[in-house]
Amino acid sequence: MAPVLQTLVAAVFDGNQCLSQNYVAKRFTLIWCSSAEPAPLGTPAAPLKLKGSRLVEAVNGTEVTLHGINWFGFNNAKTMVDGLDAANSSWLGGDFATVVYRMKLLGFNAVRLPFRFKDLESPTQEYARSCAPESPLSASDIAHATLPANLSAAFMNKLPTVDFLLPMSSVSGTCNAYLPNGPTTLPRFLWVVEYLIASGLYVLVRLLL
Repeated sequence: MAPVLQTLVAAVFDGNQCLSQNYVAKRFTLIWCSSAEPAPLGTPAAPLKLKGSRLVEAVNGTEVTLHGINWFGFNNAKTMVDGLDAANSSWLGGDFATVVYRMKLLGFNAVRLPFRFKDLESPTQEYARSCAPESPLSASDIAHATLPANLSAAFMNKLPTVDFLLPMSSVSGTCNAYLPNGPTTLPRFLWVVEYLIASGLYVLVRLLL
């Protein structure tokens, strides 16, 4: 993570009071109040390091291949990863946590999040909306709706070992009710990064100028 983002992360998660501070030679103003949604708890993927031209797990040297997606939204005025508002009120396509778990089921282990400081300064858009069915889907429900029924045993063994992380502030019948809202998008961006990491995904944040 870039030094400026390390500074921002430390400031955001330092306390429960509202903060208003300038960063990056006063080009970025952070205004934040603590969110009702706590930081997600899960099992991050193993730390990585380079070994020659290969990417390996830092502890045991196991080679790692990244299968990732570029998930824009914090760089185009959406104030959230894109696509959640085009899913016809379905948990499977319109709920962030559900979509993340489906990505893992399909074999993805990395996400690139492009962002612009201008977007992180903007007020958040509301993404909570009614979703069917009434209750959030279970990990089993999501798997059955995502994967073909005739998967081979070899592929089944590669399914995610991290449990489906249902955010604590989830509301029955409402997708994305747990997403932080506020006068700036930065807290939501950081929460999304934390959630992806807690779900066992590698995350690359990319500043776009």
